[in-house]
Amino acid sequence: MAIDPHLKIGEACEFSKTIAESDLMLFAGISGDFDPIHVNEEFASKTAFGRRIAHGALVMSLCSTTSSMMSRRSIERAASLCRSRSATTGSASSSRSSSTIP
Repeated sequence: MAIDPHLKIGEACEFSKTIAESDLMLFAGISGDFDPIHVNEEFASKTAFGRRIAHGALVMSLCSTTSSMMSRRSIERAASLCRSRSATTGSASSSRSSSTIP
């Protein structure tokens, strides 16, 4: 059985998180972005949003999680491929390589 470590078009993964008060405040502290739309409920209640909103960069950082999940999937497949092709005592091994010079 051939194991293909590459991701396929259309493969997906999902991560969801409820943004909590602590997330907003910790991200504001890390990023230095203390814009009142993110940290001041009274100010934010008077905006078109009607309440505080999460930092755009905080929301985008969730993409890092799904990217890592996809990378991990590919790495695990490649590791599985290597294990399935590893030489062990009593197994036949062969090697082939080639190169071309332009």
